Amino acid sequence: MLRRRGLRERFAPRNVATRQQSGRCTVHVWGWIDGEGRGSLHRIGRGTAAAYRSLLANDFLPSYDELRPGKDHIVLQQDNAPTHTARTVQNVWGIMTQQLTPRLNGVALTEEQLWEEVQAAWQAVTPTLCRRLADSMVERLEEVVANDGNWTRY
Repeated sequence: MLRRRGLRERFAPRNVATRQQSGRCTVHVWGWIDGEGRGSLHRIGRGTAAAYRSLLANDFLPSYDELRPGKDHIVLQQDNAPTHTARTVQNVWGIMTQQLTPRLNGVALTEEQLWEEVQAAWQAVTPTLCRRLADSMVERLEEVVANDGNWTRY
């Protein structure tokens, strides 16, 4: 079926096809960046709220302290997935605040090969790219809000 869409309607929900499975090999990862550059990258399993809370408390915070010593302000942007918004995860923010006072489309044959490609791509992320992404975050979030949480051009 051929469908015409209007100007700036590329990401309107009615114009975006979704699918549940790609049939490709997948590797679940979690990493962080800020305006100074990339942080740590972690290979994770399918997420649970408990695993995400552990990642934040035991991996993210120590890595942030190591890579950004003396910085005491963090704005963490996440995607509102259920594992990221669970009550147990919300409780970790108070703990972190007390302690302190943000696709690879390659073809891989195995999970290990895909993980190696993900790590190589992560190493290629430059501080300049991180700064551009951090600087554009306000505009990105405003576009998400204006589009009622649906797809955006980003």
